[in-house]
Amino acid sequence: MSIAIGFLAGLASGVGSASAVVEALAHSASAPHVQPQHPRRSEPRQALRRAATKAKRLAQLLEVDIERLDGMPAGVDANAASYSALADALRYVEGDVRQMLSEVGKDTASDIGLLELRHNLAAARSKAVIAQRLAFQKTATPATHEGKTSGEALAAVADSMTAAMS
Repeated sequence: MSIAIGFLAGLASGVGSASAVVEALAHSASAPHVQPQHPRRSEPRQALRRAATKAKRLAQLLEVDIERLDGMPAGVDANAASYSALADALRYVEGDVRQMLSEVGKDTASDIGLLELRHNLAAARSKAVIAQRLAFQKTATPATHEGKTSGEALAAVADSMTAAMS
């Protein structure tokens, strides 16, 4: 889980730096008569592609965690709160990306890799939510109850239902 948090920190910083460049591009597009100092066009592409790669890797790590959680026995502390916090943080980063998308056109967003980042963030968030729900399920201890019905009676009921379905 700490690896996932490290990826999220790197992802957020990459989105933050790309956001400033995207904002500069958006302002320059809305005011063509002003000649602002343009950062190199490759800077937002590189920052957003790195962030998209980190988001994709985070989704892959969460997929491994989901498989690990699936194999865990019930009744253990699977740290569902951490997965929930990760999903919330990814939602927050998605909000930043949504804001950037509203500032630039779809063509520009596609050109600089913003749409790929949005896709990879959504995949990572989805995996975090799945892991959170699975961790919550694993935390709950199954309840068992002593019954008074004999095994023979249950077998007879099962046999009669099988015969009725045939």
